[in-house]
Amino acid sequence: MKKLILVVAIVGTLAGLLAAGWLREPRRWSTGDADARAALRDCLEAEMKFYNREALAACERALEEDPEFALAKLKVALFLGLSSDRSKALLAELRDADIDRLHETERLLIRYWLLRADRDEEAAAELLRGHLRSHPDDPFALDLQCRELWTGREWEAAEACHSHLLEVDPNWVQAQNRRGYAAMAQGRFEEAEDHFRTYLYVAPDQANPHDSLAELLTLRGRYEEAEAALDRALKIRPDFCASYEHLVTLHLVRGDPASARRAIARGVAAGECLAEREDGARTRCAVDLWEPMLRGDWEGVWEVSEECIDRVPDAVVLGHRAALETGRAEQALAIEQRVEAAFEKEGSGGDEGEGLAAMLAHLRGSRMLRAGRAEQAIDELRAADAALRFWDILGGAVFKLYNLSVLAQAEEAAGQRREAEATRARLAEVNPRFLGEHSSTR
Repeated sequence: MKKLILVVAIVGTLAGLLAAGWLREPRRWSTGDADARAALRDCLEAEMKFYNREALAACERALEEDPEFALAKLKVALFLGLSSDRSKALLAELRDADIDRLHETERLLIRYWLLRADRDEEAAAELLRGHLRSHPDDPFALDLQCRELWTGREWEAAEACHSHLLEVDPNWVQAQNRRGYAAMAQGRFEEAEDHFRTYLYVAPDQANPHDSLAELLTLRGRYEEAEAALDRALKIRPDFCASYEHLVTLHLVRGDPASARRAIARGVAAGECLAEREDGARTRCAVDLWEPMLRGDWEGVWEVSEECIDRVPDAVVLGHRAALETGRAEQALAIEQRVEAAFEKEGSGGDEGEGLAAMLAHLRGSRMLRAGRAEQAIDELRAADAALRFWDILGGAVFKLYNLSVLAQAEEAAGQRREAEATRARLAEVNPRFLGEHSSTR
């Protein structure tokens, strides 16, 4: 009887997985070469795990097997970045290709990204809507729609979209990851942790679930748990570069620049991570800035900021603070003007525009506080707080905590003690260790 029950359970589970899409037949992409199709499958699987170098290599292999494989051309272009010379050449080939002969999902993806490359976002969105009207359960189209809602910060719609995507294809684990970040951005931390732990349960052998959970734990001040999660990610995938960057940030936030430097050395030893390329230079600049800041050496911060201001946002914020602390009022104002010019060029829309607006408000508020105009400073710092999200650790969450700490100082200076206590309580609710471990920066 127990064997029969077990068989029935297995059959029932398989039926559920089939209905959910777990065991569906692989999509028949428009290539007659079986090796090219297998390589593309490897590419898509690696991409879903955020193993982008491995994904690019697999898509390159697909293109070698079938030089006319349109989707492989598109994926290689996307991995390389649409502005690179090779990507532009591949996109030009796709513009000249007979797209009508392709599988309908391939047609959508290629036309959509060609429009995005032309910066015609409105036409791309309309194309996507039309495809979804006739193919509401196409996971590739749903993923594009969910990403648009997610990056546009339309949280409720994005949550519904990701839920539907996971119903259509439970293997689309990136949707679970984005649900976690969306909840985190809005300050719904327990919900975010639930999403990240579900992601971890579904994909425990992948590095990214551990890495994403570690970002949330770092933000909450659960540093020991965060470090353990990052170590697990790197044990699974020693070349998972994001985890080295997050490990550096973790050590800086907890006030340990020596360990941050050891994390950089560990990443370099692992291969390409944090070597002498852009992300390595950016990460080194962050450590070089934070180390003197943590001991209250603002002259040292200023010296580093002059070298790093084009590499890392920390150099703008901390360099401005250092200019104020060391009596360089004109240089502080010049930094503000630089950010203001970038904001006017970028515009107020999108993540970049919102980030620049928040940074500019913070800089102005900090200068006003230093000049004894605390009430005006409060308005600017609150505007910065409203624009900032607890997004990801590298993308603004730590800056939001830092801005809250300066806002509390401004409220205290303005005689708004109740408001200052409320701001500090709000900060402590997110990360109870942040103010205490950064008292030297206040």
